Amino acid sequence: MGSDKRIRFAVIGAGLIGPRHAQTVMENPDTELVAIVDPLESNATLARDLDIAHYQSVTDLLASPAKPDAAIICTPN
Repeated sequence: MGSDKRIRFAVIGAGLIGPRHAQTVMENPDTELVAIVDPLESNATLARDLDIAHYQSVTDLLASPAKPDAAIICTPN
C-alpha cells in the first residue's frame, strides 16, 4: 500500500457471510479489523474469537473509540 497506516475496517453483520469477510480483512497486511457490529448477542462470539470489539448497532460503533475507516455491510437483503 506504500503507507504505514493500515485501513481500519468494521464488519456489519456477523451471520453467514460476515465471518468470511472478517477473516479476509484480518489476512490482509494492509488492513485491520477493529469491530464487528451485530444486534444478536449470539453473533458476538465472532468478535470474542477474533479478540476485537463487538457493538450491537452502528450508532454504538460510531460513538466508540474504534473509529473504522471503512465498513463491509453484511446485513440481510
